[in-house]
Amino acid sequence: MTLLLTPWPAILARWESQEPVVMDLQLARVLEERSREIIDTWVTRLQAKIPEYQSRPREELERTTGLHLRGVIEVLRKGTYSALEAFMREIAPLRIRLGFSLSNTQRAFMLGKQVLVEVIEREFAGNPPRMLKALRELEEPFQRTIYQYSDIYQEMQIREAERRSRELARMEEERRFLARLRAEKEKLDGIVSAIGAGIALFDRRMKVVWSNRAIAQAIDQELADGEELSCSDLYWHQGLDCPTCPTRRCFETGRVERSLRETTMPDGSTRIFQITCTPITDETGKVHQVLELVQDITDLRQLEAQLDEKREFLAAITNESADAIIGLDTEDRIVSWNKGAERIFGYEPSEVIGKPLSVLGPACPSSEEQFLRIRDEVRKKGFVRNVELTRLTKEGRTVHLELTWTRLRDRRGRVIGSSLIARDVTERKLMEQQMIQAERLAAVGRLAARVAHEIRNPLSSLSLNVELLGDEIEALGGDVSEEARNLLRAITAEVDRLTYLTEEYLHFSRLPPSKLEPGDLALLLEDLVQFTGTELRQRGVQVQYEVPERLPPVRFDEAQLRRVFLNLFRNAMDAMPEGGIIRLRAWSQNGKVLVSVRDTGPGVPESERERIFDPFHTTKDFGTGLGLSIARQIVREHGGEIRCVGGGERGAEFILEFPALP
Repeated sequence: MTLLLTPWPAILARWESQEPVVMDLQLARVLEERSREIIDTWVTRLQAKIPEYQSRPREELERTTGLHLRGVIEVLRKGTYSALEAFMREIAPLRIRLGFSLSNTQRAFMLGKQVLVEVIEREFAGNPPRMLKALRELEEPFQRTIYQYSDIYQEMQIREAERRSRELARMEEERRFLARLRAEKEKLDGIVSAIGAGIALFDRRMKVVWSNRAIAQAIDQELADGEELSCSDLYWHQGLDCPTCPTRRCFETGRVERSLRETTMPDGSTRIFQITCTPITDETGKVHQVLELVQDITDLRQLEAQLDEKREFLAAITNESADAIIGLDTEDRIVSWNKGAERIFGYEPSEVIGKPLSVLGPACPSSEEQFLRIRDEVRKKGFVRNVELTRLTKEGRTVHLELTWTRLRDRRGRVIGSSLIARDVTERKLMEQQMIQAERLAAVGRLAARVAHEIRNPLSSLSLNVELLGDEIEALGGDVSEEARNLLRAITAEVDRLTYLTEEYLHFSRLPPSKLEPGDLALLLEDLVQFTGTELRQRGVQVQYEVPERLPPVRFDEAQLRRVFLNLFRNAMDAMPEGGIIRLRAWSQNGKVLVSVRDTGPGVPESERERIFDPFHTTKDFGTGLGLSIARQIVREHGGEIRCVGGGERGAEFILEFPALP
């Protein structure tokens, strides 16, 4: 349908007279409710129809169109243009800086207007007079946006052109000054650098009209008065094509020309010369002579090559070191990062260069406090040596480090940064902990063996007497109450439990040495599931068996590993008294064979996941607390490791790792 909107001259006259704008709260409310739809449609059309907008992030366009829309809504709601004017003051510099044309920016406004017109036509489709009124009220904010944006754009373009003109004039003046200064400096450098070097003055015929003593000594010929040499008489010019001759190029270009020349000397040796040609001009600015400076840089090049080799060697030492070697500036920002640091912490150089050292996060709050103390000591003393600290790797793994941190100073004694050398001692710390644990287990084992030995014989005697007492009670027949028989059965049960505990302690203290033989763990796991099948069914437990038919071979003691997995199965069944699922998985990865036993019980709290492997520690109401301790001892004797993960709804999961045979 065709709508007669407010004529543009009338709108302009209203602006100039500051006539109040008619507010339309209903239209403002409609546009605000549809704002998300309007912005999405507006941005989509901008990116589809105007090339400049296609490369801009959608978030940016959503923000700017949203600001424009809020400005229009404020006009309709309050009759003020403050928000719309603020939007134009913000958008104009942005669009000019990005090189947007005025026409395309105005076209973007009109696309937004078209989106709002479509919303109004849908909203007031059943009320044409109301639709016409809404469209007229929408006309003025958009026409004013286009008009004022044009003014702002042109004003900024004028200011930018004036600024560029001033900048170009300044740059031209500076260029001329620098050119004059450079020309004078090059002339002066050419004369000063002639000390200890050969100097020859060439005319346009490429004849030597003057040379210093170094030239005469080099060619072993004194230049008599009136005698001229050509360029071919100088052996560093011999075999040099005229187009590549720096002296001839200097005549042609009027600029200083330089060249490196490797020349065979009369004695057969090879020397490297650096040739510098400087133009000398007459009063008309024409080059009429060239001053050629010849320097023998053979020894310098040899020294540079030796220095380069040493630098490469030192760089290789630093970069290939197994230890992390990190260079820091005076603000403790990382400026160098070797391969050792990359291996230890897991970060690529591009991820940490320029960032503060704190990017290597602390393993715990106490570790951060210790780091701050170390840093303060370095600032006071200048270094710390062999200090232990824990940090986190990129993957969140805790790594134990041995640090040597040294402040670096230049020749004048000014601090220019620091170097940090970090050695990964995680394996050493683990071995120390394992040694301590082994010593502790040995002591506990000796104590358990002694206690078990001391009570074993009395228990045997007590068990025998209880049996005799039972025989006597049975001989009495009906004269003995049922309560006496119950008490006797309770005593027998407790004696049997103590006997079981005694045997467990003795087994813990006298664990036989492992007889490791190559084999396939898949066969052992399959046999284990079959062996426990009846017990599993009785206790309402199902097994999800996810073990391949064959696994890489592993050296293991079948009897001992059978005991480990049987203990894990029974722990899982105990954790699910109402029944559940045991998921048994096995796979190979990075030269290892891994086995996972997971249940659907309550899981193990994180605080208990290491303690459950301690001797005599148990979370059950019964048991010796030795099962998992013995399991870890057996697994480690196989060169492997066992750990507990998971808790809560996902149950407990025990993962065992064994080294696979090559």
